[in-house]
Amino acid sequence: MSKKKLLVLLWVLAASKTLTAANKLLIEPQTLTVNDRNAAIPIRLDNDQALYGFSLSLATDVTQLKIVRLDLEGTAAAEAGWSFGQVLEDGARISWGVVLDISAPFDVSKVIPPGEKVHVANLRVDVSATVPATSIVNFQNFGGDPPARNVLVKTDGQTAAFTTQAGEITIQAPPPEQFRRGDADIDTKLALTDAIRILGFLFLGSGELLCLEAADADDSGKINLTDAVSILFFLFQGGPRPASPGPPPGPCGVDPVDSPAKLGCESYNC
Repeated sequence: MSKKKLLVLLWVLAASKTLTAANKLLIEPQTLTVNDRNAAIPIRLDNDQALYGFSLSLATDVTQLKIVRLDLEGTAAAEAGWSFGQVLEDGARISWGVVLDISAPFDVSKVIPPGEKVHVANLRVDVSATVPATSIVNFQNFGGDPPARNVLVKTDGQTAAFTTQAGEITIQAPPPEQFRRGDADIDTKLALTDAIRILGFLFLGSGELLCLEAADADDSGKINLTDAVSILFFLFQGGPRPASPGPPPGPCGVDPVDSPAKLGCESYNC
């Protein structure tokens, strides 16, 4: 039987007789961060009976969370004999089916066991929101050919009644960038090479600055000649130390709140 036919079979079973059961598909509240990629949102299940398979139909606000794929890594369904589906509407929703065993005869030991908050799948998403927000991942059925449905299938082929609990995903701002002031070449030391890197960047178009905040030695909000001069003065003439959070070998820190500009830090090894 083809993958598509197996998926259609799960959807068709949803129209058959259902059994009353204390089952729930749920997503627990979770926090992600702006710029997160391929983040895992666990799909969990409260179930009072062994299950042969399931299908999931999930939807998000694609402006906040873009669905990438679904996987079974580290879940109770990790050894499933069949897992297949598709991401739809440019990442706004996904339709996916899982069957624990497709051998003949059916191996009743390959099931999702009864339990509470059983981890059955991982919804993988990219955070598309650029500012902090709250987003909801919904269990949502859709019509069409074939339809996309949330289904739980028992070992006897009948479907089980269940409720759903949508997931509230809090999207937080990324943590403040940490660095050491004056370490323009980001080698975790303050040395003549840092002043040379700044001079090369300013006047020769060389020596890429991967952490502008670190190169802004005097915290003026700009990268200019005074940054190189202040490093040289500190190293060889006993001049003032680079501005907060200070130079190596001191600890990393963040740009002070009263800094005149936030120049950013693409890469720094703290």
